[in-house]
Amino acid sequence: MRVVDADLRDPAWVDAVPERQVDAVLTATALHWLPEQTVQRVYKELACLVRPGGVVAHAEQMPLVGLPRLGVGLADVERKRRVGTRADRVSWDMWWEEAGRDPALRSAAVQRQAVFESGYPTEEFSPPADWHVDALLAAGFAEADVVWRSGTGAVVAAVR
Repeated sequence: MRVVDADLRDPAWVDAVPERQVDAVLTATALHWLPEQTVQRVYKELACLVRPGGVVAHAEQMPLVGLPRLGVGLADVERKRRVGTRADRVSWDMWWEEAGRDPALRSAAVQRQAVFESGYPTEEFSPPADWHVDALLAAGFAEADVVWRSGTGAVVAAVR
């Protein structure tokens, strides 16, 4: 396994990957910070980077569509579960501020601040899972679908 530190907004991110082809790529709660066209481009780049038979998996919050009552019901269950918990009172910015006070996490907090100081997204792109499936297929993957879901959280996986 290799963790690659690169800015997906820059098409040159692929150059940060030392291998020309990889077996698998995992992203988690990262792509919603990118605009739609950038995610489409990243999927095309991944289709070139992942070897035939390799896998891409993306975990994200993906809204339920076509299930308006169930979607609202699941969101209500999640809201009620979080009421009164620390997660209900802490924003991501507050979380990172607190993390920065922990000596073990301080360098990660500083790195995050350096990345988002000039490019913190003001809007999120959070399409439903079907959008990701269609975009992965259009990018050149042989098959793609939702492989896990819990409420609005989902994992879409694709095989090249």
